[in-house]
Amino acid sequence: MLALIRGAGDIASGIALRLHRSGFQVVMTEIMGSREVNTYDIHTRDLAAKIPGSVWFDTFDTVAQYLYENVQSGDLVITLGCGDVYKIAKKLIKKYTEN
Repeated sequence: MLALIRGAGDIASGIALRLHRSGFQVVMTEIMGSREVNTYDIHTRDLAAKIPGSVWFDTFDTVAQYLYENVQSGDLVITLGCGDVYKIAKKLIKKYTEN
């Protein structure tokens, strides 16, 4: 099973670790910075490096491609996060309908 998380703020980083411990492969995108400047130099790629088997991507297109190539029949893909993370699900559905 895959869980897709938008960003890795306080809540998302805790959820990512719990999902990993529950057997999910965690796929993450960069922290959503719509309101604030990243003055602390915190990046999702750093969190992904600390969670075994997790992966990080910087664009929705690369996330959708990764999911398309790695999701297997019976997998549950959860998109979790704020903002426009739903766009990844739409991109993934489009890939399946085109092929």
